[in-house]
Amino acid sequence: DLSSVDEKGMESMIKAIYGVEEFPKQFALQIFNHSAGNPFFIEELCSLLRQEGSVLIEEGKLRLPQVMEQISFPQTVQAVIRAKLDRLGPEQKEVMRLASVIGREFLQRILEQIITRKEALSPSLENLKRIDFIRQMENLPELTYQFNHVITQEVTYQTLLIRQRSLLHRLVARTIEVLYAERLQEQFEVLAHHYGKSEDWEKALYYQEMAGDKAARNFSLLDARTYYRKALKLIDSQQKIMDEKPFGLKARRIEISLKWAKISHYAWTEDSIQVLETSLAFAREMSNKSKIAHLTYWLGQRNYVSGNLKQAMEHFSNCIEFAEQSNEKALLAQAYAAMGRINFFGAEYLKAEDFFKKSLPLLEELEEEEDVAYVKGTLSMAYTFVGDFEKAFGFAEKAIKISEETGNLSRLAFFHAISGMSFFFQGNWEKGIEASNQCIKIARPIGDVVTLFGGLLGSGYS
Repeated sequence: DLSSVDEKGMESMIKAIYGVEEFPKQFALQIFNHSAGNPFFIEELCSLLRQEGSVLIEEGKLRLPQVMEQISFPQTVQAVIRAKLDRLGPEQKEVMRLASVIGREFLQRILEQIITRKEALSPSLENLKRIDFIRQMENLPELTYQFNHVITQEVTYQTLLIRQRSLLHRLVARTIEVLYAERLQEQFEVLAHHYGKSEDWEKALYYQEMAGDKAARNFSLLDARTYYRKALKLIDSQQKIMDEKPFGLKARRIEISLKWAKISHYAWTEDSIQVLETSLAFAREMSNKSKIAHLTYWLGQRNYVSGNLKQAMEHFSNCIEFAEQSNEKALLAQAYAAMGRINFFGAEYLKAEDFFKKSLPLLEELEEEEDVAYVKGTLSMAYTFVGDFEKAFGFAEKAIKISEETGNLSRLAFFHAISGMSFFFQGNWEKGIEASNQCIKIARPIGDVVTLFGGLLGSGYS
């Protein structure tokens, strides 16, 4: 916690750090002026002054062996840490630098594999604990240490040359691959980080994608999107390789961009269209009709959720064309349904009907029951708005039956609300109240506020 303390709080810290009750007031004032009350700065500065011999503790009292003006007070906490690092022996410095590459927390097991003199590791760790650079966190399942503060790790890391950092990150990554070969999946994120800091871009790309896949499987979608985007940026940075071996890397980019698109449906970024269009250009260059179909579908979705309906329809139309040519039935069904939704919300109900009817048999063949129910429910609304109540009630009943069978209570309540709306427009208000109340009965206990509102509104109108 780096929140500042006042002078009284700082004096209490000095007493605790040095184990004394008395100290010169001028000394306390200098500590406060240099640290601005930052607790971590105070601790590190007091530790450094004691190590340098600028402060002596005799008979429970703090004594200064030289006049105050001769004491050197570093101006920043980073300078304090650097000064403390300079006082370490070569073996302890090596441990600190290697550990700073591994991370804020680091395992002794990994250090043992990469340090120059293994026999010097344990005494070095003990000494670093004693002078409060690091602390021991756990013994089991593996001996784990942690830097006393993230700033300590960062300052230590900055003492390494860029080339040294790259080589050490690669060494750490390779060590982890060997040590955890039998359960490497647990280390995907760590390996993505270390190879990403090295010059081994192929390994970095592999583990970025693997970490993204793992996060997506666990529904950690924000993490998955982050890893996929890092992978895409890494590919885009390898222009020379892409020119020399175009199809391999471009095909990889297409695959990762599609994975990213599938989990970004409600979290598109400003540059998402550019990301997808770049992959689309590669797919066209490779004459890959299946990938063109998939990429145009997601470009359609991106424009649809942004309200760019004209562009969305163009992309969905292209998707339908290439999905038909590549026999992508599942994608074709979704593209038809998307075109149906756009026309429905644009009050083009007959056009919506046409697209939905093309989508339905494909969805039924694929046994996509949830999507079948949604399309039938939307068709029910479309028929209501054109006054074909017989078809409206028929499709609503089918949607309700499917939702009862699948146990989707939210959808079930929604389709009852649609049925209530149809009865209202028909003028059968008693049935409208009955259907709307059924929606309310289901939606309220499950906390579906939006559908509950629809049910209450329908009941009120009827």
